[in-house]
Amino acid sequence: MIKLIRQLLWLSWLPIPCFSFAAERSDILLRIGGQTVAKQEFEFYCKHSLAGKCQTESVNEAFDDFLFRKLKAADMRQSGCDTLPAFRQYCKVMRGELLKNVLLDKEQEERICRDLYRQSVERLSKSGWVKIEQITILLSQHAPKADERAARNRMDSIYAKLKSGADFTSFSCQPEGGTWIPVVELLQEFAGRLASLSKNEFSEPFFSPLGVHIIRLTDTKPCISYEEARPYLLAYMERLGADHPALKHDLFTQWREGALHNDAIRLCMTDAEDKLLASFWDKLHSSSLPREATSQELEQFFLQKKTLYMGVSTFQRGCDSVCQ
Repeated sequence: MIKLIRQLLWLSWLPIPCFSFAAERSDILLRIGGQTVAKQEFEFYCKHSLAGKCQTESVNEAFDDFLFRKLKAADMRQSGCDTLPAFRQYCKVMRGELLKNVLLDKEQEERICRDLYRQSVERLSKSGWVKIEQITILLSQHAPKADERAARNRMDSIYAKLKSGADFTSFSCQPEGGTWIPVVELLQEFAGRLASLSKNEFSEPFFSPLGVHIIRLTDTKPCISYEEARPYLLAYMERLGADHPALKHDLFTQWREGALHNDAIRLCMTDAEDKLLASFWDKLHSSSLPREATSQELEQFFLQKKTLYMGVSTFQRGCDSVCQ
């Protein structure tokens, strides 16, 4: 009850032009700001967003949480937050991930991944795998001499700092430890440098068709496991686009023609967008939101108001005696 009262107080801050329950259609749960909210959205929220909490919270409490999140999201949409480039890019990436789950046959994709792994492991393991970190200044193959000299001078300066004990990862844009790469797929310039390095050693600056580099060998092994190779295999198949071997071509054609209407994607998108917008609202109002008082604060407040409570208690006893 306290939680619901607090939420109702917060609702008075939201500039929502309309909030009403709709009874004219059985599939519409309510309207917020002139927009309908279907019962399916609340059912999806209970099933996915609350997860284990649904077993401990009543439907009324879950609805309170759902309603307040919808109000926050509506407020942010009214302010135009959903039109910001960063938000739209997030939604675009998220929609792409959701579409992959619908347009691809996941079981077939997994079988193809394992087949590719078996086919490639023998070829790629002939020279082994290496994990490397690199510091790179990219240059075009027809870069002016002045740009080459500037890049080489910059890399020589970094190399001198590394020799003096500077942290390699502070100059590298890759994850610490690097990534696994089959030696047979490395540029000749990289493979040649690695041949003379021991584990955790780094090379002198060198040029390749990509630019100027310093590389550090962090680990080696004859082959990588399927679990380690799987992200690379999936990325390879994604680059095939419409030629992806696990693509459901009938659904892909519908999507390309704008005729794919999938409730699962729509509900996932709406739920994820609302969640993100609600988080923006929380950040925006974090300094003004009321919070729960701690037990120490409540005790201190009681001690400060103790005489007032005693007066109320005495007055109540007096009223009780009169009523009797």
